[in-house]
Amino acid sequence: MKESNVGIYLARIVSGIAHPILMPLYAISIIFYNIPYQFKFLIFLIVLTTTIVLPLSILPFLKATKKISDYGLTNRKERSLPLFISSVFYLIGYIILFKLTYFISSIVLGAATVIFLVGLISYSRKISIHSAGIGGLIGVIFFLNWVFKADCVSVFITAILFAGLLGTARLHLKAHTPQQVYCGFLLGLITMSGTMYMMLMM
Repeated sequence: MKESNVGIYLARIVSGIAHPILMPLYAISIIFYNIPYQFKFLIFLIVLTTTIVLPLSILPFLKATKKISDYGLTNRKERSLPLFISSVFYLIGYIILFKLTYFISSIVLGAATVIFLVGLISYSRKISIHSAGIGGLIGVIFFLNWVFKADCVSVFITAILFAGLLGTARLHLKAHTPQQVYCGFLLGLITMSGTMYMMLMM
């Protein structure tokens, strides 16, 4: 296998591990490890259904009706509709979770906001959804560390390093420009942190 092919293969593995659709599950897994919670299985099931199962379930229909060309949403102009629909599913998850867990519901709301904004931006320009996803996850870990005083500094540092690795992978795959990667990361980080802050101050 040629060196360039190995690099592409590894970049795809990194992109798969850090796929944005997995970020909410990573977030609640970190939270459950650091903070005791009741109804863990129920919360996990709600997050799994509204942030992964339902958003993925609409893709075959959108492809069959030629609203999208491929499941990877490589065409920027085709991203907005599935992202908007996914943000509605996230909002449903937020509403269901609100009375169960205020903190996790604020994360789902933040994720819904990030997805909606990426959908809006995608009308006119491309932005990295992968970077937005991991930026949002880092925002969650930041809150765990400095607001809830959870001891997950090592997780925070690891996430920052992996964000750099992910950005490099997206550039290596020529999926994005550096500006699209940086803007995606900042959008995810600022939007998630801002949403959680406003929710917790209410």
